[in-house]
This record gives sequence, C-alpha cells and structure tokens, in this order.
Amino acid sequence: MGTQSLHRHYTQRHSFIFVLLILMLSFLFGCSTSGQNQSRIQIRIRNDTPYDIENLWLGAGPKGGATENTEYGVIRQGEESRYYAIEPILANYRKLNFLANNFRYIAVIDIAAQTGSEELAAGSYTFVCTTNGEEAEVTILKDE
Repeated sequence: MGTQSLHRHYTQRHSFIFVLLILMLSFLFGCSTSGQNQSRIQIRIRNDTPYDIENLWLGAGPKGGATENTEYGVIRQGEESRYYAIEPILANYRKLNFLANNFRYIAVIDIAAQTGSEELAAGSYTFVCTTNGEEAEVTILKDE
C-alpha cells in the first residue's frame, strides 16, 4: 500500500468518525431539548376585556413560591399573546395581574375548579382574561 493511498484511507476514516460523532451529539442534544419542552407548559393570554391590557404578569412572585414570573406586556383588546414556556410549578401561573383602563386587576386562578386537577398537565393553554367590574376573571382553555 503506497503512502498516498494510506493517507487517503486514514483521511476517509477520520471524516467518517467525525460525521458520526456530530450525528450522535445532535441526537443527544435534540432529545434533551425536546424533553425540556415536554416538561413545561405553554401559556398564552387572550384579552377579552373591553380594554387594552398593559403590563400583564403571570406568576405569584418569589414570596408566593414562584420560580419565575412571566411578563406578557401589552395585549390589545380582542387579541392573543404568543405562547410562553412556563416551568410547571403552580405558583408560576396561578396568579395574574395587569393594568387596564388605569386600573390594576389581580386574579388568583382556581386551577382545580376549572381543570379537575391541582396543577396543569404538560401542554398548551390559553388563559382568557375578562373583567367584571373591578374583578379580573380568567378562564383556562386547553389548546390542541
């Protein structure tokens, strides 16, 4: 076997090993990322109030046991926000507050009464915000 053919043999072998390594790493990281998304819940907000919503926050805050609070910001009347991935801890999504028509609305969402379970299962949800006088009300819809 000549020097050139020996060099070509090792180059092809190293290329094959390199490609195989890249594919294996892609598979491993792809699996771990999809596992993280499956363990989280996706929540979007629909504004069914008669006003534009300003500064909407979802979460009970650190004192309420939340590990994260999610800022949804402005949601125009009749519109929906994008989905946000939320860690599935009840305190991260059981309280909601927003400013509308120069009034601060606060809602504590009774998850069990609406879903029959103490916490939301993994999946996508729409929280529909309405107002009744000075009270905010939230209806949970399970999205497909």
